[in-house]
This record gives sequence, C-alpha cells and structure tokens, in this order.
Amino acid sequence: NITVEDISQISEFEQLNEQLRRHGFHTIPHRLEASQPPVASRARLVADVRGLWVACGEVLSAYNERGRRLRDALLAERSEERRVRDGRIRALLQENTRLQAELRSCRGSSASEVGSPPRSSSVGRKMERELSDLALRTKTAEATARQRERELERLRSRLEHLVAEAARRQ
Repeated sequence: NITVEDISQISEFEQLNEQLRRHGFHTIPHRLEASQPPVASRARLVADVRGLWVACGEVLSAYNERGRRLRDALLAERSEERRVRDGRIRALLQENTRLQAELRSCRGSSASEVGSPPRSSSVGRKMERELSDLALRTKTAEATARQRERELERLRSRLEHLVAEAARRQ
C-alpha cells in the first residue's frame, strides 16, 4: 500500500481516479483514513499498489492499441494513395502509348498521301483537306503526348521522393 498525507496530492489522486473512470479504466482502489493522532485538517489516503499497477498496465495497453490502430490506418491510407497513383500512372502510360501509335499512324498516312499525285481537282481538294486534318490531328497528338510525358515525369519524381522519404523513416 502507498500512503499519501499531503492534501494537494490527495486531491490530485482523486482527479486522476476520476479521469481513469471517465475514460473507461478501472479506478485505483484506495481509502481515506483519519491521521494518527487525529488532526482536523489532516487525512491520509491509502492506495492499493497492486491496483495502481493494474491501472497503469491498462492505460499503457490502451495507448499501445491506439498506436497500433493509428499506424495501421496510416499505412492503409498510404497504400491506397500509392494504388491510386500507380493506377493513374498506368493509365497515363497507356494513353501515351495510344497517342504515340496514333501519331505514327498519322505521320505514315500523311507521308504516303503526299507522295501520290491527285487524280482530279476535286480529289485533290479532298486530299488537301484530309492532309490538313491529319496535320492538325498530328499536332494535337504531339502536344497531348508532350503533356502526358511531363505529367509522367512529375509523378515519377514525386514517387521517387516518397520512396526516399519512406526509406528515411525506416
């Protein structure tokens, strides 16, 4: 048993017990006794040491469990962020591949059409419009491909930074 005679410490002990109770923990078993010899302003608090250790163990176990739950939630959130980012990178890579294929196709079509002479003036105008349309599509595809490449580079840089940061934390 632990004996406390200082009135301010007795008050702090009672506040501690109240906080334990409010947060769902067992309180520390204790009793108040009159001091020997009896003095009007003096009392003694006698606390059960085993109950004190049990309460400390409960609080530490609760903090440990809370820390584990917070760590698991943080890891799950990071994992989800990585999954989303990886999916975005895959989608950008696929889009980039598709646009590059379309660009090669447009370049190949425009080169083969430029080499053949027009059969008539209406066919020539039609081919000129198609060539103009293909040139516009080519420029658009090239601009989109450049934009996607810049975005991919930015995401790669961010990924490398996060990996380095995670390695540093461990």
